[in-house]
Amino acid sequence: MNDKDDKFLMNEETGKTYINPKYLNQIKKFTLVKNLVADCVDENSGLVDVSMLKQMIEQLYLKINIFKEKKKNGELVTEQTEDQYVKQTCYELLIARPGTI
Repeated sequence: MNDKDDKFLMNEETGKTYINPKYLNQIKKFTLVKNLVADCVDENSGLVDVSMLKQMIEQLYLKINIFKEKKKNGELVTEQTEDQYVKQTCYELLIARPGTI
């Protein structure tokens, strides 16, 4: 019997264990943030460019607020949740690879 708060669950049919999606989502979010910070590292000094990181976070908040407002006003019709939009926006920022600019 699996408890929904267990970190590992067992598939009743196969007997294999897997990470509880509740915990796996947290790991994925951490990895996403870690990658975002890693992309803000100055190649010369090896230190995080805090100014660049702040700008990326501000851009993320701005995009999220625009998304919320448009969805609330009915200007944006989508099945995408706010959490999905945040992940998509973070991936877009990662693709831009600001540390290489």
